[in-house]
Amino acid sequence: MAFRIETYSQPLSDDLQTTLLSVIDEATSVDGIAAISEQFRRAITDGRTDSTAAVTVYGVVDTSEQTQPIVAVAVQRDAQAECVVAPHSRNAGIGSQLLAHLFAAGVVDVWAHGQHPAAVHLAKQLGLSITRELLVLASDNDNAARVVAKQQDTTGLMTLPAQRRFTTYEQACSVADPTAVAAAWVAVNNAAFDWHPEQGGWSQATLQRAMEVDWFDPNSVHLLWDTAAEPGAEIHPPAADANHDPEVVAGLGRLAGFHWVKRHPDGVGEVYVIGIAPHYQGTGLFRPLMAQGLRDLLQGRAGAPAVTKIVLYVEADNTPAVAGYRRLGFTTAETHVVFHRHNDGKDTPGTSGAAEAAGD
Repeated sequence: MAFRIETYSQPLSDDLQTTLLSVIDEATSVDGIAAISEQFRRAITDGRTDSTAAVTVYGVVDTSEQTQPIVAVAVQRDAQAECVVAPHSRNAGIGSQLLAHLFAAGVVDVWAHGQHPAAVHLAKQLGLSITRELLVLASDNDNAARVVAKQQDTTGLMTLPAQRRFTTYEQACSVADPTAVAAAWVAVNNAAFDWHPEQGGWSQATLQRAMEVDWFDPNSVHLLWDTAAEPGAEIHPPAADANHDPEVVAGLGRLAGFHWVKRHPDGVGEVYVIGIAPHYQGTGLFRPLMAQGLRDLLQGRAGAPAVTKIVLYVEADNTPAVAGYRRLGFTTAETHVVFHRHNDGKDTPGTSGAAEAAGD
């Protein structure tokens, strides 16, 4: 097979987007796991991820065919990349050469979704090492329903500590300044995930982009408020400027945590993001936050049907979070890893094996 690697300029044409996504979707269907993550897929459709980092999209063209079809796709964000080879074009050296091209472009970290055996084999050949492990944990609906039931009182209301209450994002924006609500959300998110490479360091613009996806539902974002909190109160670390504490919203209180859930088209529900402000961690909010989101996914409502199962993503080395989810009955369904290239000149791509999650 003869092929060439093309670099595409943004914005991509509709036809090119469709072609690239069809390669990804075919691989996802065959492998049973998403070949390219949502953030990197978004770079194809709108030229950006949830990060402000530069994004480059590549395609591998089979020049031996008269129609010269695209048979592999890669997306690079700074020094990180995801790539996939179409199932019918694997075992022809494409993945190895695509990796070589990405390494030459400055990539040092490559995601392997699902730890596909061929990807692991190639990584070993190249001397790449695993530097990050992301677990997909899953729960059936019966287990999730038990989690919800344990957190509800006899009337079906969620049991909460005193002076705490839930609103959805839409409800909060209807009774308070939407800009202030969004600022509180961003502030708590960044405080809870200051260590996280993707979820931390969000700006208002980052949140706005995240809410522009077609599946976003403002009633699937559950905000937990401390209605007694005042800026700089003794039980909370005072803000640098107590009159402009971004976590406090007039008429609602201080945002203590949030649970954002997602409904996938295939009926799967996801604990998309759950975060608790650091000064509220360890105060008994994790279980009610989880239960509130799970109840939303299980019950469904107009335009948001009940789900068939529930998944979540969590860093394998986030021991407290993993332990908490396992206590709630979640079990490991998939493992995703980042393979790191050490810049010592030893990891030159070979000619066999597979690139990324979907083969060579």
